[in-house]
Amino acid sequence: MPRHLRRDTSSAPNYSEVESPLDDQLRSFFREKVIETAGSSSAFGVAFDDGSTSPVPRLVKDSIAPINADFVTISKEIAKHLHDSQGGVNPGGLVTIIECHIDSTIALAILKLEREEGVRLDSIEYKGKHTFDVRYIQDLILTRRTKLFKIGQCLSLT
Repeated sequence: MPRHLRRDTSSAPNYSEVESPLDDQLRSFFREKVIETAGSSSAFGVAFDDGSTSPVPRLVKDSIAPINADFVTISKEIAKHLHDSQGGVNPGGLVTIIECHIDSTIALAILKLEREEGVRLDSIEYKGKHTFDVRYIQDLILTRRTKLFKIGQCLSLT
C-alpha cells in the first residue's frame, strides 16, 4: 500500500497473486499479535454500517461464507478500497488479511502493517576476538513491540 495523494492516479498497490505461505513459527506470531490486540482492554467492538457504500462488508461476508470465494481476490479488493479511500496523510504499509478460526467459527482479521526500522545484533568473532555485529534493518513490518492500532475482526454475519 503506497503512500499517495487521493488525486494521484499513477499510484497503485502491489498485490500478492497467491496466499503467502506461513510456517508454524510465523503463524504462531500472527496468532499471538491478533489475540493480544483483540483481547486488550483498549479494543472495542466494530459493527458494519448498513448504510455504508464500502465494499468491505460484502467482501468479508463472502470470505467467511461457505461459498469458497477466492481469498486472494477478496484481499486485493479490500486493499484496493483502502488505497482508494486514503489520502496523502496516511502512511504506506502492508494490508494483511488473515483467515482465523475460533472454535468452529471462521473469522477474518484485517491488518495494516506499517514499515519500521530497527537494529539487529549478533554475537560474532572478529579477528579472533569476541565482538558484536550491528546491522541496520529498514524493512521490518511487525515486531514483538509493535502495537496494532487498526485491526478489524468479523466473527459472524447474519
